[in-house]
This record gives sequence, C-alpha cells and structure tokens, in this order.
Amino acid sequence: MLDYYEEREKLDPKRVLHWKLSVLSAAWNTPTPLAQVTLPQELAVYVNRIQHWLHSCRGGWYLSCHFLRSYYAALADFIRHSNPSHLKEGTIIYCQKQLVAAEIVLRDEQGGNRPDRDRLTEAGDLLEKAAQGTHQRQIDWLIRKLDEHVRRIVVAEHEYSRVAEYLSCVFISLLEDGVIHSKQEELNKARETLLPLLDLSRFEERYVL
Repeated sequence: MLDYYEEREKLDPKRVLHWKLSVLSAAWNTPTPLAQVTLPQELAVYVNRIQHWLHSCRGGWYLSCHFLRSYYAALADFIRHSNPSHLKEGTIIYCQKQLVAAEIVLRDEQGGNRPDRDRLTEAGDLLEKAAQGTHQRQIDWLIRKLDEHVRRIVVAEHEYSRVAEYLSCVFISLLEDGVIHSKQEELNKARETLLPLLDLSRFEERYVL
C-alpha cells in the first residue's frame, strides 16, 4: 500500500498523501499538554493537529495570513537549529515533495489554469533540482524554501489552505526526524505561535463545519 501511495506522489506532487504522518496518531489521545512541551517530537503532535484541520476542514479555502506569519517564521527558525546529518533520506525527499507541491499551487494561483502535462513537467523539473547535490545542499534547499515562504507571507493577505498544509507537513517531518539543538526559549516561542491556529481550528470544527 505504501508503494502505491509513493507512486501517486511521484505522478503528481499536488496529490500528497499523508501516510507518513500516521505514526503520530497514537499520541493524539494522550499528548503532552502544550504548556509542558519540551521536545520537538511533542510539538509535532500539535502541528499535526493543525495539518489535519487544514486537510480535512479547510481544504480549498483561503486563510488570513495574520494567523500564519508568526507560525511560519517561528517554526522555520526553530527547525534551522536541526542537525542535518541526522535527517534520513526519506524525510528529505518527503519534504522536497511537499515544498514543490506548495510551489506548484502558488504558481497555479498566479497563472490560472494550466494543462496537467505542463504542471507535472514543471513539478518534475523542480524535484530534480531539489534532489541535486550533497546531503547538506539538499538541507540548505529546504531551509531556503522555508525562508522564501516566511518572506512571502509578510506581504500577502491570504494563503491558500493547501499551501499552509504542505508547509505544516514539512514542519512535522523535520520536528519528528531531525535532531534539533535549540534553547527552551526558542521552543516556547514556536509553541506559542500554534495557539491562535489551534483556537481557530477548534472553533471552526465545533461551530462552523
């Protein structure tokens, strides 16, 4: 089944399936309280909740960038302290696909409807470029792409929810699999940026949808 999912990802990076994130599901029922989170893996559980909300409830909607600016910036900065030598090749490839999918969606938003053949060709070219170079260069590519989204969101008014979802998948993967050397103050900052999105997701799940 995983081979089937992986093949679907290869065919169209926009159709990213989140089977990799299922390992977190057991922690959903008994997570460490957010105020007591001290490990990146514990923080990943709450980012996964945001990703799940974006995927299940917000798919195809736009979201005010007011809720995303500090979220993108703090998580990207927190992940910057990871030790790239510990990241698995599968994690890097997965994150590359998520970031390429986000870029394709953004280009579609700017350029209107495009033939699927053009979209898939473009996605393949972007993935090929992302995979070039050494392990360190591929990590640098991931960080650079996250920084581009941080700068972009500062001047944007609305974000397509699928883009926010793809970036959340990257955050989850790197929080789970990376070895992050950061101070507790930096983790606290990242933790606090989740609160507005968690509150919004709970409100919408209860009263809107």
